[in-house]
Amino acid sequence: YFIVEAVAVGWGPFKNVISEDRKHYEAPKLRKTLLTGIIVSYVVFCVLQVVLSVGTADNGFDRWELWTNCSSLDKAVRVDCTLPQLVEAAGWTMKGFKLASFVSEVFCGLCVIGSHLTIWYYCQERNFDLPEQLEPMAFDTS
Repeated sequence: YFIVEAVAVGWGPFKNVISEDRKHYEAPKLRKTLLTGIIVSYVVFCVLQVVLSVGTADNGFDRWELWTNCSSLDKAVRVDCTLPQLVEAAGWTMKGFKLASFVSEVFCGLCVIGSHLTIWYYCQERNFDLPEQLEPMAFDTS
């Protein structure tokens, strides 16, 4: 979606793909701003995902371990002792990275939705008043 919209509005490296005399779109600054929000927040999200995937418990990330006696825990639900269990949650720095990753992902999604709504709001077809009556249906009963 991003590449097609970037070509359509002439954003960034796609500036000269379509000549100016052939462009016919409304709200170019708003659409370009939303595209910038999409790409920046998506890049931030991807970088944070890499950072969050390569860390260890020594760096302040979550610490997971196998428990030998996890069935002796007083829990209302059954725990699978063959899977690692969370022993210690991440430190505040890593929680900040997780929060920033979540916020950047949500912001990217909101920019995509905003881009769609901008295209819809400014499209010419939205203002056409088409006949909305169905042709009378005649059933042959013979």
